[in-house]
Amino acid sequence: MPTPAPSSTPLIATKTLPPKHRRGLISRARLGELAGDIESHLLTVVKAPGGFGKTTLGQAWAGTLAERGHLVAWLSLDDDDDEPQRFLHYTSHALQRAHPDLGAACVAMFAQSMLADPQQALAMLIEEVVSCGEEVFLFLDDYHCLTLPEIHALVSFLLRYAPSNLHLVLLSRASAPLALDTLRVRHALLEIDAAQLRFTPDETQEFLNASPAAQLSPEDSRRIHSQTEGWAAALRLMSLSLQSQGRSSHAPQAPSTAGLARSIDGYLCELLTQLPPELAGFMLRTALPERLSPALAAALVGDDAARSQLAQLEQRQLLTALDDEGQWYAYHQLIREHLGQRLQQQGGTLAAELHARAAAWYHAQGLWSPAVRHALDGGATAQAYAWIEECAMPLVKAGDILTLVGCERQLAAHMVQPPLRLRIALAWARILACACPDAIKLLDDIEADADTEQLRQDSRAARAAAYALLDRPLEARAIAEDCLRQPVPDRWVHNSLYNILRFCALRTGRWTDFYATPDLPYPDGEGRRNILSAIYRLVLLGVGDCVRGELPLAEQRYTAAISLGYSAENPDSAVTALPSGMLAHVCYEQNRLDEAEALLANRLEVLCTLGFAESVKHIFLTAARMAQRQGRHDRALALLEQAENIGISRHWDRLVAAVQLERLRLHLSQGRLAEAQAYLQRLRQLAASTPHTPTNPLGEVRQYAAFGDAYCALQQFRYKDAQQVLEPLLAELLALDSNLLAIRAGLALAIALQGQRQHVQALRACRDAMELAAHAGIIGSVLDQGPELGALLAALRAKLEPGTPLLAFTLRVLDAWQALYGGMASPNAGGGAAGKGADARLSLGPRECGILELIAEGNSNKEVARLLGIGPETVKTHLKNIFVKLNVDRRIQAVAQAEALGLLKRRR
Repeated sequence: MPTPAPSSTPLIATKTLPPKHRRGLISRARLGELAGDIESHLLTVVKAPGGFGKTTLGQAWAGTLAERGHLVAWLSLDDDDDEPQRFLHYTSHALQRAHPDLGAACVAMFAQSMLADPQQALAMLIEEVVSCGEEVFLFLDDYHCLTLPEIHALVSFLLRYAPSNLHLVLLSRASAPLALDTLRVRHALLEIDAAQLRFTPDETQEFLNASPAAQLSPEDSRRIHSQTEGWAAALRLMSLSLQSQGRSSHAPQAPSTAGLARSIDGYLCELLTQLPPELAGFMLRTALPERLSPALAAALVGDDAARSQLAQLEQRQLLTALDDEGQWYAYHQLIREHLGQRLQQQGGTLAAELHARAAAWYHAQGLWSPAVRHALDGGATAQAYAWIEECAMPLVKAGDILTLVGCERQLAAHMVQPPLRLRIALAWARILACACPDAIKLLDDIEADADTEQLRQDSRAARAAAYALLDRPLEARAIAEDCLRQPVPDRWVHNSLYNILRFCALRTGRWTDFYATPDLPYPDGEGRRNILSAIYRLVLLGVGDCVRGELPLAEQRYTAAISLGYSAENPDSAVTALPSGMLAHVCYEQNRLDEAEALLANRLEVLCTLGFAESVKHIFLTAARMAQRQGRHDRALALLEQAENIGISRHWDRLVAAVQLERLRLHLSQGRLAEAQAYLQRLRQLAASTPHTPTNPLGEVRQYAAFGDAYCALQQFRYKDAQQVLEPLLAELLALDSNLLAIRAGLALAIALQGQRQHVQALRACRDAMELAAHAGIIGSVLDQGPELGALLAALRAKLEPGTPLLAFTLRVLDAWQALYGGMASPNAGGGAAGKGADARLSLGPRECGILELIAEGNSNKEVARLLGIGPETVKTHLKNIFVKLNVDRRIQAVAQAEALGLLKRRR
């Protein structure tokens, strides 16, 4: 199987910072006071052409809101953000800069796969804003850079389901294609246009006279206001022009404003002519990149004095520093556009030369997307092709899929088909994003066009990975084995092929091959960049151990995988999410419920994008069973629906069947036989449509259907029918060494035999199953068989000799069974929830429980205060006390703990 890698998409940190405060700005009270109105509106839209001061106003608002103690997130958008995933990735980082808990799960999801589902990521963001409880203000500057309908649909979704503590501010040159009428009717929309942004005559005079170099008469100020029509950019340039006149004169003189054009180009042309020639030339040669660093500027002008020239331009307010360290700068967009036009008007090769220099600098930094963009803009198409082919597979291995997709999009306007090497990398990218059908179509075209055997082999290696993730193990194994008969120069591809073989051996029950499949060590320095290769191998091995009922060994592997993730140079929660989720399954089976819950906390959404059918099955079924144990049946069903949707979208019939069986079992536990029978019918239909061959003996879909038949028969007291299904099923599972499922089948068989009063045979079946369970300390699957098992456990306890390991284990299980089904507290119950519940019921007052119930319904702190008629600070004080009593530190954790302990009357 492929070895997915956490994303290393380079983030431009300055995009999530508001622009630095400029010197010489005046306080425009009439606009600044609107910050209070933003607090009472869901959406604020500031729309005006370039140069009207949208960003400056947004910056002032952001500062005011932050001073009032609110959480403020800022994102400066550009053309590269016109991808749903990249847009949400940056939005998540912007929110996380405002508060560490905001955007964390979304950042982790995109760290694993930059092609993660945007809708799912946005739902996670909304949940985190709700859980935060503070007022959150998200500023999106230059929103007009976003053109894809998919992104506007996401923003519309955000507005539709936004909690009351979220406020969105869009700063844009153009109308946002959003459905705003509903917000207008609800008075949830605040709109600011160019007319409101224009300077008034008094503001114009105050602004122009703020500079000591230009003291104007009221008449001059009125004339300038009339000529500029209150346009902020024109006033700014006029002010700079007046200051330049003052610098170049030995004595003050009255500035002339006669004949000034209203075109921004006119203002800029006049301003540039007043600059020292070397500084004007520097601006012209550094205008192409959207952001400038001293090193990039030096590469463009061929002069090591670039830093001092940047400082001069910043002093003249022609350039904005984007950080406090002076590492990145930017011209105003209008200045960049004007300088770009002058470059084109000059003709010749200067523009192409500057693009080439910028492309070479970006290439040297490993910043592939801007390198390719400048190469293409400079006409160096062949160089762009070569670079894309060079970077394609490294980007795949690093998980930087969006950069690769961006390069592909840039090439689309210049060529009919991307180069074959790039197309192979794009196929791998789609495989890692679980878009395997799309990848296979692309690979079909590649193999038809391939002109070398190596290209065909590389394509077939990717095809093997796609077939494996599509649950077609026989085809995947045949292709992988064929690929390994030839030299495989790429170590990452080589280990991916070994992972494919390991997965196929797991799927077909070939345990000797499963454990004997090798793994190639990476050369020094490469191991840390491919850390997930080892993690993925350990997880696969752990899954095999779980299937065979070797849970202690599986726990060792998962723990080792987690340690590897934390030892990486840049450890990320996504790196450890998969083994942590699988370790939660082990903890659940061993009745270590607190540990299981902690391991799954805030990880389920990330885990949706990871792994393979077995891992998703174990993780989501574990989460659903824990919710059922807590009496949260709606939560359990929601988790199962989510898992089934994953199975359907990825063509994982085994996952779909496992989920349907779990739903059947859940409905039976509630006495809802009709719903259970409906799921049994679906299971039978799925089993009938799934091929079963001797070379693929596991046939889990058919096995799940057999379990469904048996469970329904037991519920209807048709014990003989259940026995006839379970005996051959148990024999098959034992022959396949599928011991975890064999424990379930054996215990169900024992119940069926007991129902027929075959007590000796029932006790023997129970003992055989319990011996398998005792070997690995498996308690969860035993308890999941329901209250009917209690009598058999008691009978087995009476038959076992004192001092035997099986008796000690049976006593542990019986204590856990009594705590779960019989209401008897036990010191060996493994979860400790009952004691906590008693303590919490004694310590949480009615007011605190009422606050938790309102929070569970999705209300923010502000809404809770309004509904209860108390102050927001009082709500915060109550929450602090609740956190201490429940031993949690976040609202969502408090609600989950309270629901688990049965303290809440309402359910989310």
